Amino acid sequence: MNDWGIIGHDWAVRRLQSAIARGQLAQSHLFAGPPAIGKATLALVTARAVLGHDDRSRALVDQRRHPDLLWIEPGSDGEAIKVDQVRELLHALTLAPVESRHRVAVVNDAHLMTDSSKNAILKTLEEPNPAVVIILIAPGTDAMLPTIVSRCQILNLRPAPVKAIEEALVARGVARERAGFIARMSRGRVGWALRAAQDEGLLAARAE
Repeated sequence: MNDWGIIGHDWAVRRLQSAIARGQLAQSHLFAGPPAIGKATLALVTARAVLGHDDRSRALVDQRRHPDLLWIEPGSDGEAIKVDQVRELLHALTLAPVESRHRVAVVNDAHLMTDSSKNAILKTLEEPNPAVVIILIAPGTDAMLPTIVSRCQILNLRPAPVKAIEEALVARGVARERAGFIARMSRGRVGWALRAAQDEGLLAARAE
């Protein structure tokens, strides 16, 4: 595990850390990859690195309560992200940061934006405010408009190594044999593995 606490995506963490350290973090990102692989977690810790300058601010980011972190997603599984949600987000991005030098906006399941929502956010991606960092999360680039993809720095997250997941579960108190079994069953999906370690029902469903 790297010093961001991310399991199995060391290359992505190194790239983001380097860009932040150089002051060259792209303003628009697309984190792509299969479900439960760790995209939203990586987005959150990226926001923490940008906004979290002390323990208090880092804790607020982790709780998604930092005033300069804006996070939208569908209200329920399969529901669309409506244009009103996106317009409210974009309006907030026109305002000055409250506590940091930046504002970070995360759109989880961005592929579920309506056509109107996609067109609305496209205008902001074309002419971003210098104080804004936008992170879109989607299963892959083919799920997004090509015009949106072309304006983003893309991080395609690959399945995490089984051994990395196993060691992370052991570090969380899971017995070695069970951790190895869950890691193999996860097929590199970090989020699924962490949930399965707490929920026997997931393992039973996967076995079926």
